[in-house]
Amino acid sequence: RNAPDTFPSKCIGDINKSIGNFIINNTGNYNGTDKITINAIHLYGEERTNEFLNASDFVASTIDNTPTECSENTLKNGTNITITGTTLEPGNLSENINSREQIFYCIKKVLGISSQTYSTDFGGSWETTIDSSGFKDFFLKNPFQLTGYFLGSGNPSCVIIPDILYFDGSTSNYSVDQNIQLFFDAYLPPNGGVGLPGENSTIIRIHGGGWVLGDKNLMNIRMMNRYLAAQGYCVFDIQYGLNNVSNLMGGFSVGPEYVFGNFTLDDMMRHIGNFTLFLETHSSEYGSNLNSVFISGGSAGGQLTCAVALSIDSGNYTSTFSNAMTIKGLIPYYPANNITADFAVGSKAEWADPNLLVVSDSPPSLIFQGAKDNLIRESLRFQKTYSDLGRSDCAVLIFPFAGHANDLYFSGYYNQVFLYYMERFLYLYH
Repeated sequence: RNAPDTFPSKCIGDINKSIGNFIINNTGNYNGTDKITINAIHLYGEERTNEFLNASDFVASTIDNTPTECSENTLKNGTNITITGTTLEPGNLSENINSREQIFYCIKKVLGISSQTYSTDFGGSWETTIDSSGFKDFFLKNPFQLTGYFLGSGNPSCVIIPDILYFDGSTSNYSVDQNIQLFFDAYLPPNGGVGLPGENSTIIRIHGGGWVLGDKNLMNIRMMNRYLAAQGYCVFDIQYGLNNVSNLMGGFSVGPEYVFGNFTLDDMMRHIGNFTLFLETHSSEYGSNLNSVFISGGSAGGQLTCAVALSIDSGNYTSTFSNAMTIKGLIPYYPANNITADFAVGSKAEWADPNLLVVSDSPPSLIFQGAKDNLIRESLRFQKTYSDLGRSDCAVLIFPFAGHANDLYFSGYYNQVFLYYMERFLYLYH
């Protein structure tokens, strides 16, 4: 935590309660060669929500008797680490069968995304790949810069084309669409993307707002879009239909009148599908590469990110989404997966809970998650779905003390750190 290049916490395994001691069973999320330092034990479940026991509250002993530091041999799949409690005594942890305890660590490298995958796919470490790419100078030098926090990060150069109509509800076969119009903003690379690391890969951005409020171009979205376009990505920030009947947000709604209607989750997915079909026929106008597509969004937009990206990747929904896109990765922020709101009742189960769409060859995922956000459960569950299929390239970057939507200040310390890893994720998988 004290070093500027410290990687945020990430779960490595579950704790099984036993008398006197607590056994951590490594579930395979860490297979690196570097030593790690146990940072905290996270308690959550029906009885405890987002509680942490700090490192001062426990000591660890491994097979080589090295306190609080665990080597590769200790962390191989199927091995255990015994935590001998100082304040962790029998009864400290929840007895409820639906409660879970997990161990977290801090590490200086982005091994959680999968050092093994990087080594296999890129012929060496991800850092070496970045250093030898010829694009090193385009990336942030450090995960956090104090000057950037106070002074901002400048005004990245890109081409912005706002308010492009992609869907007119008056032409729709669905009566619920009749009074809506949906627009997007295009953020395009300077000089056609020549000589930039993104190489005109496509990023589709989906805003949040609980499916009932919000709009494109809000909060830090505009600055993030500019930054990514300046790196050579073709970024499309889109609208979709919002539900104006649900009381999910207490009837509170913010957004342009022309996007509201009594829309179901299936309708929202269909609207986003309309954008993919529009882009398929207009990609040459924007210079966007549809053979390299990423989807990203936060909260409700994070849930839609997961559902849209995995649906397109599956190839099973060609009547809704373009089949001309190749999904290279998804980047959900605190995704609100497993939606149970009234407007999701009757919608496709796999669209309400995108975990049902994850398969053994799903595209890699990088997730922004605040430790104090209740949606952490869904992020960890999504990661576990990947892990259960033998996949290690779904990383959850958990930010200590961060709540919901703590990335909204573009130059803030949470967003700076995530952007450092996000831009590398995009480049390495594009």
